[in-house]
Amino acid sequence: MGAHRLPLPGVICWLMMGTSAVAWAGDLKAELIEKVPFYETVTGAFAPLYPAFARQMVEDYGITEGVCVDVGSSVGMFSMELAKITRVKCYALDINPAAVRLCGILADEAGLTGRVVPIEGDAQAMPFSDGFADLVFSRGSIPFWPDREAGVRECYRILKPGGVAYIGGGFSRVLDPAVRDPIARHRSEQMRKDPEPGFQPLSDLAQVARGAGIPESQFRFIQEPIAGWWLEIRKPADYSGWYRRWHAQMRPWHTQMAEQIVKRAGTRNGRCLELGWGAGGLSVPMAAMTEMDFIVGAYDGDAAVVANQQAREAGCAHRVQALAMDPERLLFRDNRFDLVVGHAGAALWHNPDRVYAEVNRVLKPGGIAILGTGMPPECGKEHEKAFRPLAKSLREATDAPPDGFKRCPEPETVGAWLDEAKVKWSFWVTGDIHCVWIVIHK
Repeated sequence: MGAHRLPLPGVICWLMMGTSAVAWAGDLKAELIEKVPFYETVTGAFAPLYPAFARQMVEDYGITEGVCVDVGSSVGMFSMELAKITRVKCYALDINPAAVRLCGILADEAGLTGRVVPIEGDAQAMPFSDGFADLVFSRGSIPFWPDREAGVRECYRILKPGGVAYIGGGFSRVLDPAVRDPIARHRSEQMRKDPEPGFQPLSDLAQVARGAGIPESQFRFIQEPIAGWWLEIRKPADYSGWYRRWHAQMRPWHTQMAEQIVKRAGTRNGRCLELGWGAGGLSVPMAAMTEMDFIVGAYDGDAAVVANQQAREAGCAHRVQALAMDPERLLFRDNRFDLVVGHAGAALWHNPDRVYAEVNRVLKPGGIAILGTGMPPECGKEHEKAFRPLAKSLREATDAPPDGFKRCPEPETVGAWLDEAKVKWSFWVTGDIHCVWIVIHK
């Protein structure tokens, strides 16, 4: 059978319907434009701002993928520009239904359907779950929020741990001043002569953040030349889940390390300090093997929480205590510990020579430090095939602490660090497995 063909009248009817649909879509767009305040401004005089802000977010915060919520987006100009240069999925939220519909049309025209998602919603009660967005961006909307503190609380609520919010009004600092400054001056003069109804100044954004309950350590107020006021909020990341996973999966190797350290040190009483990745991987099993008391110098606050939790679960919390501390500036007086232990420290410390000097300082005369990177010091080659890919997958996980591990140092490099620290040391080398364990004697 041949292909089905419409009779001629049907073809004419179909063509007429298509023409009418195109005309209708054009009429709808024109109708929506009439209902969107500042459309001519954001697509005209302000058009250069949005590519600049998109570039600024990438340069300042490394935002190249994940989720962005563009709060008070109007027709989504920023969202579209960010989507063009990154893999970020952008939710363009605005309270004006006409702006939301028009944003959808413009995103379709730009080939960004699905990458830019228009959402109707109120900045003071956003339709997103907690921890939804990697980036919250809002330009020129907060001056019109009736309850600015509520809006800032919402921005903070929907941020993922480790996410950033950039809220305020102004003209991107990365935009060419020859373009930016005339726009900023014209806007300032316009606002001086004819203030917009409901506009609230932005010079008090720091006070707004405090009123919203954002901790002082998590925000900063930024004022730009001519006309620009911004609130930058950084929500702290939570790495406790990663630390729990790291130690649960590395436990067999940590236990081997603990057994071998106890045997090598010959110390079963006194005080021990653990340094390194910092969540108690060695202290907890060593507490079951000795009568020692342990302090864990945790890498960060999340590591300390996990270490203390592990100690409670193992029934040794009365002998193992974790504190977040800088290993280059240990919180103890000289000659305080009989033993210092650690794993993986040299692969992540910024200045290992300073750490080794600090370790030597807090050791008692006659004390010993055993610090390593890589496999347990006495471990058969059969374990290496399992250890390496597991450790690599964990340290490269997307939720791992950002510093992560550098490449495991070569013995010559470690030796140079120890010499720079001016300590008495020796290598603990067994077999030809790639790992570096050292012993500091005081």
